[in-house]
Amino acid sequence: MNQIPNELMKTAQEWCQNANAPMVFSGAGLSVESGISAFRTEDGLWNQVDVEKYATPQGFRNDPKAVRKWYWERRMALPHAKPNPAHFALAKASWRHATQNVDDLLERAGCDNVLHLHGTLLQERCHHNCGYEVDVDVAVGPPPEWCPECNSPTRPSVVWFSEPLDEEVLHKAKEWALSCDLMLVVGTRAEVTPAADLITMAKSVHAQVVVVNPGEHVAESMADLTLSGAAGEVLPVLLHGIQ
Repeated sequence: MNQIPNELMKTAQEWCQNANAPMVFSGAGLSVESGISAFRTEDGLWNQVDVEKYATPQGFRNDPKAVRKWYWERRMALPHAKPNPAHFALAKASWRHATQNVDDLLERAGCDNVLHLHGTLLQERCHHNCGYEVDVDVAVGPPPEWCPECNSPTRPSVVWFSEPLDEEVLHKAKEWALSCDLMLVVGTRAEVTPAADLITMAKSVHAQVVVVNPGEHVAESMADLTLSGAAGEVLPVLLHGIQ
């Protein structure tokens, strides 16, 4: 772990211990230590594949077979990724949690009350939004390619570029942000809106914002306190004794 000054860590611990309505806002950096690639880093997914092809509605319309194959490969890799110490520390704290991640590592660590702002790899849904959804189990095999309700194509239940976030999920996350007194921001550059707007909302109600990140990004500019380091090293220390 980067050398975090003792007084800085002590202050952050006191804030976390004294918070009455804390919440977590997390991004890809939380799961990187578990072997899941980030999206926007130099070696991230969106610098390795064609975003227009694999992460837009138009790309799916143009080549649904290729898109399904790419997401199925990602789903097949998920069971090999294990929750890291950061996930377990967050599960023990049991705070409300809004994440941009589409994996299930938080739930597998024991977290509940998690909002997936950008959807989840573990569900398939109707592309035409008739309401059909089905859980995906890689041990069973690929989900159906056609919606049994309206015969439209099915697709991964993730948010693609140009698509809005789920209104109910976003509304709930905003409620949490506007009622929290501490927001713990973990592993996100806070560059993607409207998810990143949650930090601004928390600041608007004078919540304390603690950022845990290994590098400096937009999130740090909104922080009241920044702990520079990997989430898997920092969070077990920061949240020790909170449950």
